[in-house]
Amino acid sequence: MDAAAKAGADVVDAASNAMSGMTSQPSISALMASFECDVNHGLDENLGRELDNYWAQMRLLYSCFEADLKGPDPEVYQHEIPGGQLTNLIFQAQQLGLGEKWLLTKEKLKEDVLKLAPELDFPDSVLDFMEGLMGTPYGGFPEPLRTNMLGNKRAELDKRPGLTLKPVDFAQIREELASRYIVEQAKSTRSRYGLRPKRNFTMRHFNPLEKHSSTCSGWWQGSLNR
Repeated sequence: MDAAAKAGADVVDAASNAMSGMTSQPSISALMASFECDVNHGLDENLGRELDNYWAQMRLLYSCFEADLKGPDPEVYQHEIPGGQLTNLIFQAQQLGLGEKWLLTKEKLKEDVLKLAPELDFPDSVLDFMEGLMGTPYGGFPEPLRTNMLGNKRAELDKRPGLTLKPVDFAQIREELASRYIVEQAKSTRSRYGLRPKRNFTMRHFNPLEKHSSTCSGWWQGSLNR
């Protein structure tokens, strides 16, 4: 990443210190320090530390789901399993009782690993942002990155996104929710459904949304107590 930035790359990928290393991206603070004399990154180091402190605490809450890697995998050049896929496979093997046979599992999968797509595919949420559906970021959209990402899939929005939205019919939403649930739904539920109908039903299938805390730690602790 350091060499790429110094060679003129517009963007390099990094991660918060607490989430970096191993199969993740390199530490953003380490990159910022290495750029100090050669590249003007324009990032606030104090803000970076605040974010790092937050994610360090968040990671502790989810530590029970970690693959518990202790160091780099020197066999990556043999099995060629991508980093994110590697941690997923370790966790799945442990859940299936194959943790002690992880070396054998890697060997068996060596010639049958699902390779990453040859073309870069962006999530809909990223395309929505680059299209302009979430507004215009400070300083505008980076070009030619925006045009290249949208390609012929989306048209660039040159006006306020709210002008393109149809009015929300809350009466119809109320009827749709009433057809699914016997109990009268709160206004907050109707608003959520208007914003993201599919996600609303998916989440309600598991837990009442009204019980979820607005903070990550509150939501997680609440999930453990239910």
